[in-house]
Amino acid sequence: MEKKMKWMRHLPSHMIRTALHFDPEMVVRVVHFAPKYTEVRLYCTDGKYAQGISICSTLDEWDYKTGKCLAFSRAITALLTEERTGRIRKTVTRKWKPAQDRRVRNVVYRFKSFFRECNLRGYTT
Repeated sequence: MEKKMKWMRHLPSHMIRTALHFDPEMVVRVVHFAPKYTEVRLYCTDGKYAQGISICSTLDEWDYKTGKCLAFSRAITALLTEERTGRIRKTVTRKWKPAQDRRVRNVVYRFKSFFRECNLRGYTT
């Protein structure tokens, strides 16, 4: 298994495997905000501003044996192929200066040029 990075320290092992399944440098912040739902929030930063996308999926779509989220896989595929999917319920694009807010800086992660390659406009259902 690839070397754990700082952001992985407090993640459950299956979440770590989920992130590494796609790319060791891709980062996933997972927040359990209700018993039946999981919010998978992806962040990237390209210098001055950061962008994020939230993908909501039901917990029964997590494959705990392999550590992969089926809805997450479909959402990433949909973004890359620029297809609409009902699994992406909300796309959030925010502009902020991470350095000015410690809480924000802690959840802003780097995704190579992932969001620069994906067109996030119109991904709402």
